[in-house]
Amino acid sequence: MHPGRVAKVVLGLAGLTAVVAAALSLFVRPWAYDQSYRLRARAAMEMDVAGLEAGRFFERRRGTQVVFVERYDRPSGRMEGVFLHEEDEDTVRVTYTRQAFERFDAPNARRVLVALDGRSYRIRLGEGRDRVLRFERVELALKEENVTPEYRRKAAPTAELARSSDRNDLAELQWRLTVPVSTVLLGLLGMQLSRTAPRRGKNARFGAAVLVYAVYYNAKALAKTLVGNGTVGLVPGLLWVDALLAALVAATLWRQLRGTRWEQP
Repeated sequence: MHPGRVAKVVLGLAGLTAVVAAALSLFVRPWAYDQSYRLRARAAMEMDVAGLEAGRFFERRRGTQVVFVERYDRPSGRMEGVFLHEEDEDTVRVTYTRQAFERFDAPNARRVLVALDGRSYRIRLGEGRDRVLRFERVELALKEENVTPEYRRKAAPTAELARSSDRNDLAELQWRLTVPVSTVLLGLLGMQLSRTAPRRGKNARFGAAVLVYAVYYNAKALAKTLVGNGTVGLVPGLLWVDALLAALVAATLWRQLRGTRWEQP
């Protein structure tokens, strides 16, 4: 069969796959990262809360935050007689509340202690100044989740990345936008790599295909890093990797067309 006819079939299938890949990359990918992050954060919160025991001191942030609970009802998560001691550089804050419970603040990616009916004492070390605050309800940050900027970027919606001026955000945006291009080019390259000599078997070039994909993926990841740190400009950005892949596909297809003599039926 003439390679042109095969290329049309493969191009049609790759085009449909590219549409699906584009939807996954632009919308499903950030949603999946966001859901994964929320699950991890909530799991960490539940594990941390599970370590609380009434009548015992509980350290957080390497000892800079100490929590003491007089009574703790695990099924409801309600705490009574909560003492919270925090240290932050030259400031010490001591809070006592009659009732409290923990909740996860999803938009800010943090856990907070909701305190009801209590007092908070803020003391400036070395200055001799203090401040007393009485409250009916207040939310206190307990622990910032350890979420790297890279992970937040992967979970960011595509529209948000498009409005950003940060180079790393734009590199992530280019990664998502070039996924459908990669899908079509890899499909056409797979067509070329699938051709084998008689009696060699249909899987003779499987190892070569895996190697080509590994090199391409790592080159794309490297290009993303270079764009993010400013080594490579936003133009060409990540497109130079796809340009090299397109050149490889065109060269292999041209070589096949010129090196084979086709007879008309």
